[in-house]
Amino acid sequence: MTVEDALESIHSYFAPLGELGFTRGGVNVLYTPKSPVLGVNCAFGYSSEADAFFVEKYAPSVFLLGENQTLELFERGSRGDFTLEQRIRLGYYSALKWVEPLPYFVEQVPWTRAGTAAEILALAWLDADWTEALTQHLSAALERNREYLLLLAYPNGEEKPVGMALVQISNLVRTHLWGVLEGHTLALNALLDASSALLGTPTRVETSVPSSWDLKLDDALELSYWHG
Repeated sequence: MTVEDALESIHSYFAPLGELGFTRGGVNVLYTPKSPVLGVNCAFGYSSEADAFFVEKYAPSVFLLGENQTLELFERGSRGDFTLEQRIRLGYYSALKWVEPLPYFVEQVPWTRAGTAAEILALAWLDADWTEALTQHLSAALERNREYLLLLAYPNGEEKPVGMALVQISNLVRTHLWGVLEGHTLALNALLDASSALLGTPTRVETSVPSSWDLKLDDALELSYWHG
């Protein structure tokens, strides 16, 4: 997978979830001002035209870049300094054969459970104050885009979920928007294993995780979110 392929694929995942989508200077841009999700508020690659759009909106310029594109950002950046927001690894997850079953069970739920998923996302990546904004974003996006399936993960024997994943079923299976609560790292494996089985036979799942996350991904490459 090349950097360009990776950016196109992750854009294809987030595009239906964004409020506005367009190109600027040959670069795909998504803009969803009331949502804190980086993937729906960034340019997938760098262009000065994309940077200018964010400036016009008085919004942070956020770019998702490959390592080979970072120098261009700093050479051509049109305003201020750019700061590294997050490094991620994007690749393919294959369901594992566990010696012992994972201590989680996963269920597919309707889009009306978007509030539950939003609460998990907020606690996993931000803080509880973002729950309402995420609920509004996800509820509207999932109601109009039925190509996504919402999964929740629960510790065995418990009724309160500790993980969520939003799975896109298209030409392949993608799961880029997910969250698991502190102390429940293996809930992500459970969610990805369930994603892999959605088509009836085990399928590789394209996903992305923070670079520091200990998860085996095939054909992985590193991308970075930068903002200025």
